[in-house]
Amino acid sequence: MLETLLLILVAFALPIPLWLILLHLILLQAKGIFRKISYFSLGLLWIISLIIIFNNKELIFDLKFKTNIILQILSIIFLILALLIDYFTVKALGYKKLSCYTELKNKQDKDQLITKGIYKYARHPRYIEYILLSLFFALFFGYKFFIYFTIYIFIGFYIATIFEEKELIKRFGNSYIEYKKKVPRFFIKLK
Repeated sequence: MLETLLLILVAFALPIPLWLILLHLILLQAKGIFRKISYFSLGLLWIISLIIIFNNKELIFDLKFKTNIILQILSIIFLILALLIDYFTVKALGYKKLSCYTELKNKQDKDQLITKGIYKYARHPRYIEYILLSLFFALFFGYKFFIYFTIYIFIGFYIATIFEEKELIKRFGNSYIEYKKKVPRFFIKLK
């Protein structure tokens, strides 16, 4: 049962970084019907990843390492942090904005740049949530696959934020540029 749940979670998360990159590279430039069907492309990617993951489940579960109580406590801390990030992100944005609704709606609609709440500390907190959840599964259950998966989603989300921030600069101009100078991408400011 646990392995089936983990497979579903991996299949759900696997295409998200790729879809975000495609969203900002291609779909935001699209017009008409192509723009409207962009949500279906994510659904299609989810179906494809579900098939791939379930057909290759031994790759996920056969590579294990011996976990210990320290790693499991650390993993629970990661889980709690991920759940807190989720709570504060939903509180700041609401569910509508978490679904990429803002990116796909008409440009004449004006949005407000959100810099309060959790967004005072990170420009992209939601992406860290996925990374922390992946680390939780790796360290708590001892699955090496989730360590590799963490690296994949970190790289994917990092690339997605590059394109996302170009779009945010177009949308919000100097407000976003100033915000970007003050607030780190992922909670920690690297110089």
